[in-house]
Parts: sequence; structure tokens; C-alpha cells
Amino acid sequence: MVKKVKRERSLFFILIVICAAMWIKSTANAADYVPALRFSADDVYVAAGQENEIKITLTNVGTWNIYETKISLSVPATTPGISIVENSHKVYSIIEDGKSKDFYPVLYVDENTPLGAYSLTLTAVYMKKVQYGTSMLDST
Repeated sequence: MVKKVKRERSLFFILIVICAAMWIKSTANAADYVPALRFSADDVYVAAGQENEIKITLTNVGTWNIYETKISLSVPATTPGISIVENSHKVYSIIEDGKSKDFYPVLYVDENTPLGAYSLTLTAVYMKKVQYGTSMLDST
């Protein structure tokens, strides 16, 4: 009886060690496959009655290059008085890991638009190269 309990404890301990080793390996490798695109905006204070250029910076903070990045900026239907007159779309063939690209859309704000905070929608679709030459589409 004592031998059987010791054997079961030993097998249980070995099972826990194997599971822990598998978990550590999977979490250590997971970050290598994650591209991350960070957005920031400058010159976001715009004047009514004129065209305003804003600067949007895209930074690849992942560990892989990002390919075929398609950026689209739009005004929601619930945001009256603001329109994008230039550069609402941009395509970058590659954004290398750790590098940044700038995007300069031009907005027109109607002179009758009340002072306040308004939202725009920025959409990015990109591809990343995965190990062994295959590709996978990611959206953010």
C-alpha cells in the first residue's frame, strides 16, 4: 500500500513537471509570432472653417516585419461637420520591426461645427511573414 501511494505521488509529480515545462515553452515562443502596430497622433487640435493636417505615426513594436499595411481613416456618420479631404488611405509595403511610418491626412472642419471632442475611425490591415515562408493576415 505504501509503495503504491509513493508510486502515484511520483507519477503525479512527473506529470506536473512535464505540464510546467510545456507551458513555459509555449509562452516563451508566443511573443515571437506577435506583430504589434502602435498608433499615435500629433496636431490633433484643429480649427473650424479651414483644412487641417494631422500627423498619425504607426510604429511596429513587434519582433517581425509587417507587410502590405493598409491604413484607412474615416469619419463616423455620427460626427457631423468633419470630412477627410486628402490622404484618407495609405499603403506601406513594409514596416520593419522597431521602425515607424508617418501618415498625414487632411481634415476639413465646417465653420459651424461646435467646439468639442470628435472621434475618427482608424483601421489597419496588415500581413506578417510567419516562419517557413507562409503568410497570415492580421487585423487591428
